[in-house]
Order: sequence, then structure tokens, then C-alpha cells
Amino acid sequence: FDSTRIGVVGGFGIERAVAPNWTIRAEALLAQFEPSSDSIFDDPETYTLDVHNTIGMLRFGANYRFGDPVSAGQGGAPEGTPFDFSGFYLGGNAGGHTALISMSDPDYEWYGSTHQHRSDGASGGIHAGYNWQNGAALIGVEAELALHGGSEDYLALYDVVDIEGQDVSTSLNWSGALKLKSGIVAQNTLMYV
Repeated sequence: FDSTRIGVVGGFGIERAVAPNWTIRAEALLAQFEPSSDSIFDDPETYTLDVHNTIGMLRFGANYRFGDPVSAGQGGAPEGTPFDFSGFYLGGNAGGHTALISMSDPDYEWYGSTHQHRSDGASGGIHAGYNWQNGAALIGVEAELALHGGSEDYLALYDVVDIEGQDVSTSLNWSGALKLKSGIVAQNTLMYV
């Protein structure tokens, strides 16, 4: 239906300091979007199609942290003190996604059921955030924008003249998120949800 949806996202990640101002990370996210209802026929009251979107993302990235973070062995903190991840950072990421589109059409008398369609592809984007750290505990906020590629086409087999034999395409174009982070720092590694 070529529209934008709002939803919730959750996940976890691990980030490692590799230089005083540089970190690398891996992150897994699962997003669930609000269902949409629309009609594929001229009669929207009778043939309503409900679409539910779930997207899984796995990405790897790098961050540049502004300021002067200090960790053990980098000229300031005693041995055993965790790396300081606090402050503003900017970064990029790349990876892949799988989008699962579940279509329920209970009022469709010829073919009433739930249909699952999957679309896989590459994704990449930018993110920026701010962390507050107290000892080994960390909280943060991050905004991100990602572009996605890949689509999946399938042939509609509905026994209706308007639909039968037509190609249907599912794809994910872009996503954005505002994330709250909570994590624990052990030496130069941050683990967060």
C-alpha cells in the first residue's frame, strides 16, 4: 500500500572501544509496526485486507565519540576502570534485514486465511546519540535513519478476475528509530539493550 507505518523496536548490541575516540559495534533489532487496513477491491466494506509488518535487522557499525573518553591504559584512569562511553557520538552502520509481511483477509470468501511474504535485503544508515555513564552503568539515547534494499515478488493466485495472475511486490524502503539504551561496561566493552 506504499505507506509509512509507526511501531516499536527492541534489541541488543555490543560495542567495543578500539581507540580513544573510536568504537565498533554489532546490533540486532526487531521492529513491529502498527497494522494497516485497506481494500484490494472496489468494495472496501466487504474485502478488507489487514497487513502486519515485522522486520528483523542485523547490522555492524563504527562510531566516532567526541570529547576525551578515558580508559585504563590510555593515560588517565587507574587499571580496572571501564572505558568512558559517555558523550556525543556519530556513526554509520551496514548489514541486512528480513521483512515479514503477514496479510490476514478473513472476509475474503474465496481464499480467507493468513498469507506470509518475506523480503530480504541489505541495509545501511547513519546514527547519532548521547550516553551518560556512571561507573559501569550506562544509559543513552540514539536516533537513526537507514535505507533498505531488496524486494520479493510473488504471483497472486486468487480466484478473482481483478487479482488472479498479477504480480505482487513486497519491499522495505527505509526505517528510522529513536532508541533508549541501557547497558553495562566491562573494561573496553559495552553490552546494551
